[in-house]
Amino acid sequence: MISYNSCIFIGNAGRAPQVRTTADGTEVASFSLAVSTWKADGEAKGEPIWLRIVAFGKLADTVEKIVKKGSLILVAGRLSLRDYTTKDGKEKTAIEIIAQTIQHLEKKQQESALDLDEVDRQMDE
Repeated sequence: MISYNSCIFIGNAGRAPQVRTTADGTEVASFSLAVSTWKADGEAKGEPIWLRIVAFGKLADTVEKIVKKGSLILVAGRLSLRDYTTKDGKEKTAIEIIAQTIQHLEKKQQESALDLDEVDRQMDE
């Protein structure tokens, strides 16, 4: 059985990234990304889905430089589930996207990406 964990999202950054350094010296950047759900006619539907994006090492440096609140960002990475305990002792699960590639999209690139989505939809029909 083959198993593969990969995802790609295009959305707007909800805030500037928070950057920190771990005890072993690795830089970690995280930010929220708002993505829309799409109808078959290409229109956004419903409230945005907010994703937590996490980048490590050199990619964290890149994130700090290119991601600003409202930036249109493409993120390719993998889905991660992490269990943790809150300060008041409650068990929780964090759902995160561990970034492998992050790209700032300009309007021309955004239009191109939307055209590709339209092509994909037409192929599915």
